[in-house]
Amino acid sequence: MGDVVEGRTYTVEVVVSAYTAGILAVKLGGSANEPLSVTGPGTYTIQTLGGTVDNVQLAAGPNFVGAVSNISVREIISDPITVSF
Repeated sequence: MGDVVEGRTYTVEVVVSAYTAGILAVKLGGSANEPLSVTGPGTYTIQTLGGTVDNVQLAAGPNFVGAVSNISVREIISDPITVSF
């Protein structure tokens, strides 16, 4: 994984391959937990800010029963908007 830069915006995609119950959250770069609204197997996407640590963590609640098969982190880079009159 490349560097997570504090304050930049990232898209985090989590593929849940099996799910029975519980809560799952993403923590990017030491930032606050961002809960995923997991209701069954599927792909879940959130946007979050990078924190001060270069890592990504999944935080499973005590009752989480399921499996994650893939995690993807991409920085959102937007081009400046040019307006002409």
